Order: sequence, then C-alpha cells, then structure tokens
Amino acid sequence: MTGQINNMRLILVILFSSLFLQACGGSDEKAPVYSVSTSISSVAFTNEFLQQETHSISIEVNFDGNGLLLGFAPTANPVSWLEYRVENLTDNSATIHIDVVNAHRVAPDLYATTLRLSSGDTTTTNLAHADINVSLLVWQMLSFADTYGVDSIASKSIQLSASEDNLTLTSSVPWLNVEKSFADGVTTILATPKLSDLTSAGLYAGTIDITSPLGTTSYPVELALDNIHLFADSATIALAETANISNKQTTIHINSNSVLPWGWQASTDANWLTLTPSPETNQLTILVDSTNLANNSTSLASISITPNQQTTAIGDTINVSFYKSDKVTENTTLELDVNNNGIVIDPLLPQYYVATSNELRSYHLYSNELLSTTVIAPEETLLEQLIIHPDASMLLAKAVETKVVDEDTNEIITHRYQIDLADMSVVELDDVNINSEPVKFIRIDGRYFVTTSILEYADQNLNRLGFNNANAFLARAFNVAEQTQNLFALDISTPEEQMSIKRIKAKVNDFGRIPITTEISHSYRPELLAETDQISDFFVTADEKDIYAISPTSQWISFNGDTFTDNGVLTSDEAITNLALAYSKNDRPHYVRFEAEQGFKIDVYNQQQTIANSIDLGTKQPSQLLIANGDSRALLPSAAANSIDVITLSQFSSSADTLLFSSNFGDTNIPQQELILANIGAGWQATASAPWLILTTQSDENGESILIDIDESLITGWGLMTASITIFDPESGTTKVITVELAIDAIRLSSNYPALAFNSLATEQTLTHTVNILSNSESNIAWQANTDVNWLSLAADADNNTLTITGVPANIPTDGLHTAVITLSSIDADAALSGSINVTFNKGADDSTDIDISDISYNNAGIVLDPMRPYVYIASGDKLNTYHVITGALVNSTASPLANVDLTHLVIHPDGSMLLASNSESYFDEDGNEQSRVNHYQFDLSTYQFNQIDSDLITIEYRPIMIKMVAGAPVVITQTLEFADLNLVRQYWDRENTFFASTIAQASNTDLVMALNPSTTSLERFKLTYNAYASDMVTAIKQPSYVNSAFTNLAAFALSANGLTIYTANSVSEWAVFDGSNYTDNGLLHGNANVQTFNTTIDTSDNSYYYRFDPNQGLTYSKYNGAQVELWSEVIASGSAESYLMPDFQRLLIYDAATATLSLRSHP
Repeated sequence: MTGQINNMRLILVILFSSLFLQACGGSDEKAPVYSVSTSISSVAFTNEFLQQETHSISIEVNFDGNGLLLGFAPTANPVSWLEYRVENLTDNSATIHIDVVNAHRVAPDLYATTLRLSSGDTTTTNLAHADINVSLLVWQMLSFADTYGVDSIASKSIQLSASEDNLTLTSSVPWLNVEKSFADGVTTILATPKLSDLTSAGLYAGTIDITSPLGTTSYPVELALDNIHLFADSATIALAETANISNKQTTIHINSNSVLPWGWQASTDANWLTLTPSPETNQLTILVDSTNLANNSTSLASISITPNQQTTAIGDTINVSFYKSDKVTENTTLELDVNNNGIVIDPLLPQYYVATSNELRSYHLYSNELLSTTVIAPEETLLEQLIIHPDASMLLAKAVETKVVDEDTNEIITHRYQIDLADMSVVELDDVNINSEPVKFIRIDGRYFVTTSILEYADQNLNRLGFNNANAFLARAFNVAEQTQNLFALDISTPEEQMSIKRIKAKVNDFGRIPITTEISHSYRPELLAETDQISDFFVTADEKDIYAISPTSQWISFNGDTFTDNGVLTSDEAITNLALAYSKNDRPHYVRFEAEQGFKIDVYNQQQTIANSIDLGTKQPSQLLIANGDSRALLPSAAANSIDVITLSQFSSSADTLLFSSNFGDTNIPQQELILANIGAGWQATASAPWLILTTQSDENGESILIDIDESLITGWGLMTASITIFDPESGTTKVITVELAIDAIRLSSNYPALAFNSLATEQTLTHTVNILSNSESNIAWQANTDVNWLSLAADADNNTLTITGVPANIPTDGLHTAVITLSSIDADAALSGSINVTFNKGADDSTDIDISDISYNNAGIVLDPMRPYVYIASGDKLNTYHVITGALVNSTASPLANVDLTHLVIHPDGSMLLASNSESYFDEDGNEQSRVNHYQFDLSTYQFNQIDSDLITIEYRPIMIKMVAGAPVVITQTLEFADLNLVRQYWDRENTFFASTIAQASNTDLVMALNPSTTSLERFKLTYNAYASDMVTAIKQPSYVNSAFTNLAAFALSANGLTIYTANSVSEWAVFDGSNYTDNGLLHGNANVQTFNTTIDTSDNSYYYRFDPNQGLTYSKYNGAQVELWSEVIASGSAESYLMPDFQRLLIYDAATATLSLRSHP
C-alpha cells in the first residue's frame, strides 16, 4: 500500500503536450504579435498530511518576445507552499522549475493557484501570456475498517475548499460510491463502501478522482476488512489428578469476531482426551481419561478449533496439559526473596516462575520441586516485572542496570527481555517504542497485545500498535470481559474521574493501518465511593455483568450493558480487611482477608454474592493471590515473610466424570446409576442431551445427587451411544458436563458347547449330543439350525432351546476325520447375530486299542486336549506336537518361532479353532544388561501356524489359563484373573483382590467361572458379563465363595452346565451343590474313605467322570449321571495319577513322568 501511495504523491496532469498561446499588445495593426508556449499547462500535486515529501516538476517554455516574466497570475492568490524558478534562459526558451514546499505543515484540503508566464515588449505592454494551473491536494488517508461480513460501513466525508461548484468525482474501484455537495465555498465529498461484491477479508485500495478546471487529482482510499477469527476464552487448559485433587474436566467457550452466523468444530490427536462440543451454546467440554497416562508426569496435547463447512475463519489451537500423580498434594511453603512483580504461573504446565536476584527459577506447582534456574539479567541487577504470554510460549521481563560512566555520572540502562519458555533462551529487546511500563498480555478478538499502564497496545517485541492518545489515562488495573471482548480499566489519573472504571470497546483489524483502535463507551465512578477513597484492585466477570473490587465502600458493582449499579460492600464487618483479590475461571471472586479473630483467610463468593467457601491461611500475611489455570492450586506470596505459600483450592465435584451403562439390545432392566454431587449450591439443575437419558434430581439431608435411568424403549439398535448430563450451579455460574456412554451389545446366538466331537468305531461310539442354544437376550429368540452335511441330523426343541445332533455314520463313505459346521441363526434375521458349532466326526472300522507313546516330555502347562478332534497337543521344548489319541500317531510337529526356548502355557479355544501359547525370552538390552520378556502366540489348529501377538498391544501381566465363552464371545482369563480379548488386551482386572489361581473351571450354560484360591482353600465364584461396545468389554462380579479346608491340594474340579453342582477331585469332598447363597458339601460319591481322587470332568450331557485310586482295585475310572448315580466303573490295569479325560472318544490319557510315557486307554 505504501508503494501505491508513493506512486500517487506526484500526479502530473498534462492537458496539452504542446500549447501555443498568442496575445495582442494593442490595437495598432502594425504592432508585433508575440507568443509564449509551455510543455505543460496544468500540474496536480498530492502530499500526505503531516508527511514531509519532495515534489518538483520541470516545464519547458518557448517564447519570442523580449524576455520572459514569471509570477502568480493577477487573478490567482499567492501561496506559501509553492516556489518557482527559471533556469536555462535563452533568447527564445527557458526551463521553469515548480517546487512544493512545506506541504507537511498545510492542513488537509485541495489548494489551487495559477502561475503566469509573459513575454513581449514591456515598454508598450504588448505582451503574450501562458498560464500554468497548479493544484495541491493535502490528503489524510480515507480509511474504512471493519470485520468481513458486515452489511455496511458508515460513510466518511472529505471537505475541500472551492470558490464554486466546479468539481466532478469518480471512483477508481467498484466497491466505493462517491457523492458531493457544495455550500458556502466548501465541496463535501461523501464516500461510502459497497460491500456486497467483496467476497473475502483483506485490504482493498482505491482512489477518488477529483477533476476541477485546473485538472484531475486522486484522493487515496483504503478498506480493511478484518479476518474472521475463532478463539476460545482460554488459550490453554491445565488439568490435574492427584490423590486428593480431581480436575479432569473443564468447559470452555468458543467465540468469534464474526458478524455472520458461524460454526466450529473441535478435534485432537490425543486418545486420552474426549471432546464434547455443544454448538448451541458454543461450549466445548474437555474430559481426560487418565487410565493409561503415566503417574507423576505431565501429558501434553492440543485441541484444534476450526471452522465448520459453512464458515470461513481463522481457527484457534488450545494447548492442554494433564498432570497425574498418585501422591497427595500438600500445601507447601517456599522460602525465597522475590523481586518486584516477580511471580507468574505457567498457564499450561504445572509450574510457576519466580524472579529472584538476576535469575528466573521454575518450581513444580504440585510438588514445589525446583525444576530449573536460568540467569537472565546482568549481575548486580534484579530481574522483575514478569509478564507471561497466555499461551505459555514466552515471558517478558526487565532489569534496570546502573553503569558508572565517571565519578559524577551514572548511566541507567533498562534491559527488556523476551524469554522462550520452551528452551529458556533469551532475546534482549532493543527497538522498544512504548512510553510506559508493560503490565500484561490481553487478547481481543483472538489477537494478543502487550498492554501498558496507560493502555498502549504493543506486540510481543514491545512495539506500539495502537494508542488512544486523546483519551489516555493511567490505569491501576484492567481486565477483558472474555465473552463480550470489552476492556475494563481503573482510571487513577484523569481529573474529576479518578477511581472511575472505564469500559472500553476495542476494534482489531489484521489489515488496518492501526491494528487496534479503542473508544471509551462508559466511564463510571462508584457513587458510594467517597472523594478520597481508593479502589486498589478489581476484576470484571466474563459476561461483564459484575465487577468485584477492593474498596472501603464499593465491592460489588453490577452492569446491565448500559448502567452501572454500586451494590456496596460484600461484608459489613468492619473488623475484616481486604488484602488481595483474584478470580477463578468460573468468575468466583476470591478475597484474601484478615479477620482479627480468625487470622488470614480466603473467602470465595458465589453468584449470589454470599460466601460459598472459606479457606484458612493461618497467621502469615499474603501480599497477593494468584490462582493457577484449572483453579486447583494457588500461590500466596508474602513480602513480609519472604515466602510463597502454595495451597490447594476446592470446587464442587461429582462422583464421576463419565457414566458407563452397559446392556444388551432389547433388555428392559438397565441398572440405575447415581451421581453424587458435593459443594454445589441450592437450586442446581441437571439436563440430559438425549431423550433416552432420564434424570431424577435429589436434594435432601443426605446431600445432592442425580439418579440416572435409561429409557429402553428409545433404544433402536446396538452399538455405543453417547450423551451428556449438563449440571448447572447457579451459585457459581458454572456448568459441568458429565459424559454418558450407553453400550448396547448385539444379541448373539451360541451353543453351550461351541465344538462337538462324534466318534464311530466298531463298538466305541458317541453319536448324539444335546446342546443348549443360548443368547445374551433377556427375551427368547426364535432360532433355527442348519448344516450342509448329510451325516448330521438336527432336531431342534424351540420350547426348551435345545438342539439334538445325531451323527449318521452310514452317510460317511470313508473312514477318517470329517468336519462340519452347524449354523445357528435367528428366524427374524435382525433379531440376533448368527452363531456356529464346529463339529468333527471320527469314523473307523475298529475300536481303539491301548497304546503307549514313549519319550514324551512336556513343558510347564504344556498339554491340552482338543475339544472336537481326537488330538492332544503337547509342548515339548520349542515344538508343539499333535498326537492322535485313537491311533497314537504324531499328526504334526511345528517349531516355535523362537528356537531353543520352551513353549509353555497352552490354552485352547472352546471352539477348537486355535490355542494360545507363550515363552519367556532372555535378551540383552542396549546397555548390555540381561533382560527377559514374554512372547505370546496364537496357533491356528487348521493350518498349524504360529502368529505372534503384537507385544505393544498386550496389556495382561500374567499367563492365560482359560478361554471362556461369555455371551457368545471368547474371553481370555489369566492366572491372576485378568480378563482379556484374544489379543490379550486386558478388559477387566480387580487388581486389589487378585490371587494366583492354581486351577479354574467354567459352567457351560452360564457366564460363570470358579477359580481355586490356594491361600484360602476356597473356590471363588465370578459372574461374567460381556459387551462388545463397552470401553471395558468384560466385567467380573464376585459371588459367594465355596470355602473348604479339604481343598489344600485340589488338582482339578468341574462345574455342571448350570454351575450349581461342583465336582472336585478330592479324597474328602467330591461334590457339592450351590443354592444361590450357600454351598452344601455332599462328601464322596463312593463309600470308601481310603480312595484317592485324581481327576474329574463332565460331558455335554452333564455326566461326571472320576479318575481314582482304590487300594483294593487299583486305578478306576467311573461315570455318574446328573443325579450322581454311578453308570459304570472300570478298573484301569496300570497307570499313574496324572491323567487327561476325553469321554467323547472313550479315551483316558495317563502320563507317567517316571517313564516319560503317555498311555492311551479305552473305556466304555
């Protein structure tokens, strides 16, 4: 723009390139005729008001008279701003130089005069003349400024002196209308911007072209349309969680300088932040999930505020910090000499800065640990006047140095510093043009300004950008009302207006000649304030409706947008002295006071101007109160004691920041939850953002709470649904949003046995299974079963939800192992997800024989049985070997991905698709130290391939011991009862009550497991739930324990399908029943107390099997029905205590460690 203006500062208007002027000197026909001609007949100069510029032009003159005369024309007025001279004079030519002088001292206007050139015979006055019209436009930029999107901008006028109405006007740009009027020798030009055709913010330049009889000149015009900005009321968010502080949620306001409808959106890359926008109120709730964040550390993130698709605007970035500690945050004291204005709190990080001597120190806000020390200023100086940027990026400071020039002269040098808080690097500011001391940063319409004590507005380098010089005053304090963006300042210097509070409207423009302009809209001196009384400090609330002050008479002033009202003092107790004032993010005034009977304290007021909380400070007098961002901590420096007290502040709280509801689709009994509130005022309100969220508020002698119910009739599908509860406290004026997650799990069809084995040999046969068809729905689901093989016959009992599967060996043409899948589906296709039952059929012509497999060794927890194949899997060394339990053949041997490391802890999937395995690897780290790690694998039982599970995703800490089907989904259970998915991502763990389970069993018909706790000789019972959409997919609810002192060395136990009968491999107690509350130990299933019981299991028909040693018979294997009636018992010729039971294949596997032999034995 400067270049454009400079190009306009000299405008030459050439009316004629060659002009011949002729004049007659008398009536004598014989008198000679003379002539004068000039290369230019009209010149138009422009000069910016108050700017010293150089303007000059040369004009060539030709004449044929006796010499040349130059001067002002007789009809023109001589002017002081014009000088002229003649050079290069010959008999018939010359050069005329016209110079503009002292134009910077001339008031803005359009000036004109005429120079006359004459030549001829001066003795006879026979002269010829040529006039040169000269004009000067002294202009002051006609500047328009506003925000893009305004409908109109007020017209502005220019007044030019003119002897007559002889000016014509044109606009050089289409966005500017110009009109003129003439009266009393003044031409008034009215300029009006047309905004309808402008499609973006920016700086637009043009001219008003003014044509007079003397020529045409151009008056510069600019239009600055400010960018639309989105900005939050806080540039940073600092939250924290310690053992006694919970500040994991906050709500901020999003604002804009836009005059058009605008919208925004928020996003973050941090997975520990949950953002809940409320576009209707332009609020954004930020919630921290601290579960996976490290203890005693600070996590950082950023939130991007960006315009929505309908809005064009410059967004904002909000930096977020979260400090997490498992320690109790104590009130602490720092003994330190603090310089003047030498304490600031970092608005982002949990630390504060102290200027002491020439150093800048930082301390942890919660632990008070010294974090850093940086020398900033020269020795023998004091670093002072700390001013921190609201975005925590930098700090301003100063130091005054006295240098001795000579014995009589000292030089005072003021050093001003800009300190980068990221690396504590320092830049000394040299080009500073503010006239008074900087006080703090303020933000107006999303842009930051360093503001001085006389309300100069400067950039971070302390270069002044704006100043209302005409209305300047010394401000003792000033604050921005964040929601209205108006500045309030306390005037202590203007005569007749001392102690007046001024409301100042500011306009900011990214393209304007002056980036920030201000005007005073209100000036108010409290009417109750005596002439000599003082206001020592004040602050205005974000909505500018209330002003709180420290003064003898006027402590609360209300403002309705037009009128101030002095409401007097907040307390009339004359024994109370107000010492300091600060305010929290929710606009609660915090007064530091002294009361003779109590000492020093902080009184926190609510919106009704009554004390909501009072904090005792003891006997040390604070000189200041600084509240940290987040409102959890505060600093109380004491000048008298040379100390800083760091204390904890309290706010009203809720028992939870997030409510999690979990249910199955179609369920009608979702449990109610209660949200307990503390330190909240009377009249609070709670509203829900979703119609399915039903709130019942309670306020009674037991406190304040909300009962939350779910309207199940409004749930139309499964998935994760989110909503919020907004809690409004009228006393504090704060709003808290509780996030609600409703996880509605899909309905799944499944069988209580997801894998079935059929066997058909000569006489050994398992040809029928009856299974229960299960679903996780509280209502009955109509289902059907199908298979694509003809050797299975399916008989469904819809009334009892059972499916009888019968194998038809005649339809299988060949011997061997055959596979099939039974599909379970709902008759109503949308009622449930389909399930399946994996099936194998082993067919052979001959019965199995007793086989011994030698040289068998296995690793820790290294043997598992296949639930549907006639296979046993044995982990031996680094190999996983598969043996056929009918033939004894080695079916497969697969090496572990980690050679020469034992493969251990085999756990098979109930559907027979895969098994889990693991090993423990030793390795050396980068420092050469030996370390160990556990590798986990999934082994595909169809392809015999290992797949290592990503260790970065694994969160379990112990080895798996079982995979249990819960609500039709697999859940991995570890040795310490961690519950995880198949990728070993832990979903639930009651760490505080954990124990090492030596053995575990499950009930096939219910989501129930029991685990042996050896330390208490008890079987611990857990009811499991599963929800695929919940943040924690699994929960385990503890039920009554079965304590039995006989279970000291319980090797194995099993549960009936319904979980009410417990079968134990114990020589004193072999079975018990559970009635829902109590267990009844029924002792032994036989009458011989000398019998030792080694193992037990059940089959799909709920029959139980026991493997025992009878001193009279030897090893026995017995079968009982569900009524505990013995069906058969067989003596095993030889064997050992270690056994594995496979009733579906009529096989008993006995392992003899002494001979490393695995014996395969048949039974009825």
